[in-house]
Amino acid sequence: MGLFDMSCEETCSSGCSCILQVSSSSERIPSQWRVFLPFLLLGGGMVFSLFHLHTVATACSFAAYLFAGISLFQRLQSHIRRGKIFDENLLIALATLGAMGLGEFAESALVMSLHQLGEYLEGLATAKSHLSVRSLLHNMPEVAHVKRGNTFLDLDPQEVKEGEMLLIKPGERIPLDGKVIGGISTLDVSSITGESQPLPIHKGDFVWSGTINREGTILIETTTDYHHSTSQRIAQFLFTALQKRTPTERFITTFARYYTPLVLILAAGVFLFPLLREGRLSSSALYQALILLMISCPCALVISIPLGFLMGIGRMAREGILVKGSQPLEALSLIGTVAFDKTGTLTEGKFRVKEVFPFNGYPREKILELAAIAGSCSRHPLAQAIAKHHHMKPSPDAVTCGEIPGMGVITHIHDLKIVLGRKELLERVGIPTPADLPETGVHVGCNGAYWGFILLEDTPKSEVKETINALHSMGIEIYLLSGDQENIVGQVAQELGIKKFFARLMPDEKVGILETLKKEKKGGTIAFVGDGINDAPALAFADVGMAMGEQGIGAALESAKVILAHPSFAKIKVAITLARHIRRIIWQNIGLSIGAKVVFLLLTFQGEMSLWEAVFADVGIMVLVLFNTLRILRHKDEKDQTTPIRTV
Repeated sequence: MGLFDMSCEETCSSGCSCILQVSSSSERIPSQWRVFLPFLLLGGGMVFSLFHLHTVATACSFAAYLFAGISLFQRLQSHIRRGKIFDENLLIALATLGAMGLGEFAESALVMSLHQLGEYLEGLATAKSHLSVRSLLHNMPEVAHVKRGNTFLDLDPQEVKEGEMLLIKPGERIPLDGKVIGGISTLDVSSITGESQPLPIHKGDFVWSGTINREGTILIETTTDYHHSTSQRIAQFLFTALQKRTPTERFITTFARYYTPLVLILAAGVFLFPLLREGRLSSSALYQALILLMISCPCALVISIPLGFLMGIGRMAREGILVKGSQPLEALSLIGTVAFDKTGTLTEGKFRVKEVFPFNGYPREKILELAAIAGSCSRHPLAQAIAKHHHMKPSPDAVTCGEIPGMGVITHIHDLKIVLGRKELLERVGIPTPADLPETGVHVGCNGAYWGFILLEDTPKSEVKETINALHSMGIEIYLLSGDQENIVGQVAQELGIKKFFARLMPDEKVGILETLKKEKKGGTIAFVGDGINDAPALAFADVGMAMGEQGIGAALESAKVILAHPSFAKIKVAITLARHIRRIIWQNIGLSIGAKVVFLLLTFQGEMSLWEAVFADVGIMVLVLFNTLRILRHKDEKDQTTPIRTV
């Protein structure tokens, strides 16, 4: 119908204007008066025909045709200038103009009017799929209360820099990402995560741009500038998603490119056959050719796939599941294997220090102090837990940090070289370590000597076991990939009912495991679920990389193909169930479209179809496809007990 010709000349830095262009492009819906006026004119023409005022009736039909067809002919002209001649617009134009030539004014006008009605319904459906994106962008505040000197100034959010202090009043939407440095309140995060319940926030908590401060006044320190804030990055994320197409979509595009000229050749053959056989042209043959053009119009087939994926992306966004295009959505529906990271994904990731084991006579408190200094340099949950336990603030200027992903951190402060991390890291820098320390923890070394071991503990998330069981019942194979020691990983795997696990893995080794699984898999795609810090390579390599929670939004927006903004682990099952439902609907539409075309074409060649019937057959199938696709927006898994959706 032309509603999917979405493009952006240049991708802006924020993604905001581009996503608005997508919305406006996909929402060029004919105004209601232009949709329904042709039907009123056609109704008036029928009344005049009853009174034998055929000239007036013909004028009404011709006016209805012009009102309904102007947008189609404008679009056809634009496509021809760009070299896109063979599409459904050309078939409809030729069929209706041919009917006009045969004097079938009412039939021709009805074809064009019903076509525009279908375009109107498609536009409404498309607009619904953009609801989450528009609500996120259009409700962003125009003013930020920024502290400059000893006063607060009202500035454009785009003028605010990272590290500045903002005042957020009750009821206001937060303009930039930040950390709460004063005040207590609750946060409406439904526009970002899909969570309808208010989220309590206190000093030290992270807040997202685009969310609403519900109660108390709070002060935040911005952690990004405007263009890199969560709301703007999600906008760009979804803009990119709307531009990507699946192999199925590309097949339909290629199919339409060859299908249209083939239909034209076939219709020309039907029209010219009497000339070759009898040496004369026939108006009845022309009429049959026009019926063939109308029946062959691939409107339902052309819209079924892109509209289904477009609405699917919008439906996922309402659940707090951000899918980076139709390709990951299709891959999500075909998942046969899911590999999980452990720390921060299957487990809470909120570690606490359980015990400190000093070695070589070093004092316990000094070991904790050195570990906390090094831990303040890292974003890894284990390092952060140690820093928090010792009430260590972010590393001072005197500290020089060097973090090695998956291994640990090497820190220099004054004349001390502190090494905090895995056994392999300490041995790499020449510090020997004791063997067979049993549980999750980190080693501490300083100036070439081994100081001690800090034991930490973590627990599985509340919904993990139930979700793992649900995935097993869906026929999905589960793996656990972790950098922890084998006995700890095995203990967690046994507790959660995961039979296959790998331990002591570096980030690149996780990629190696996924590569092996891809080669060995018998069917389905492979997903990896991680926290977006050490797992970025695995997230990028998997068919479907899924990042979870606050860390996923911040660190894995580029690496992952699916972002689970809601912290609920059950959203993994929701995402896969929804994707499978969307794929079923898309293939139902494809089957319905192609099957109906075959049946009606056979009836046409048997001479049992009139132009009126061809019109209703073509438009009827298109309307059925549209209403079937709308089921994507209404789908609700009866077994899904997650928080109800609330649309902002």
